[in-house]
Amino acid sequence: MPFRTTTNRRIRALSAHLTAAAAEELPKVGSGPGGQGFGPRSSQQPPKFGTSAAESAAAAEFFNAEGYCVVENVLTAAEIKQLHRWLDDRQDEGNEPYPDGRLGPYSGNVLLRDDAEELDRFTRLPTLMPFVDALWGEGNSRFAQFDFRWTEEKQGPGKMAFHHDAALPQRVTREPYGQADWVCSIIYLTDVDADSPCFAVVPKSVRHEPIAKAKVELGDDYVEQPLYGKAGTAVWYDTVSSLSLSLSLSLSLS
Repeated sequence: MPFRTTTNRRIRALSAHLTAAAAEELPKVGSGPGGQGFGPRSSQQPPKFGTSAAESAAAAEFFNAEGYCVVENVLTAAEIKQLHRWLDDRQDEGNEPYPDGRLGPYSGNVLLRDDAEELDRFTRLPTLMPFVDALWGEGNSRFAQFDFRWTEEKQGPGKMAFHHDAALPQRVTREPYGQADWVCSIIYLTDVDADSPCFAVVPKSVRHEPIAKAKVELGDDYVEQPLYGKAGTAVWYDTVSSLSLSLSLSLSLS
């Protein structure tokens, strides 16, 4: 008899779960308003939290329940201006691939940079870390990625379909779900409202794979939540939450 571990059994169970899901009749991604998601969209905005320890603890509690949260005023006006100026100064740079074969810094409306020392301090902003510490415990986080993202004129709805980012497959079935495996912060560098492109999430969608199952399994609780805020507002999300990026200009940290 072959050696079978608990992990192997879980992998087989997950494989069977995903195979069964693939055979179901699921809604088509992009069938919602503007070619994104499935609809409906929320007409309300979620609570916004501050950056103090108490507010960060409340934000972490909301995040664990919903899969995302919104934190205000993580950047000062001077910091926003500095980031705009830094990006503007590099619009004329070329897009040659990096020596190690990665795509060039401008790729698909994303500016990926890991060689700019003047931006290092933004990877661990003092206004962001209280939330991370409340979520995972002080000293238990590690920085992964830093980039700028933007949406060009008339590229709002339909720019990107709902999807999820990095995910461990066992998060579908593990009990309890526990902490998020990865989190990402999208920080608005321009004001974002109902008349501009924005970031959107599907609350409570972390367990659903493929993401179309969220529409079926959440039932009446399924909603696509656009997130608005002034420049300097951060959206934290569990990377397995269903999300859509359609941003005017933002900074992405994970």
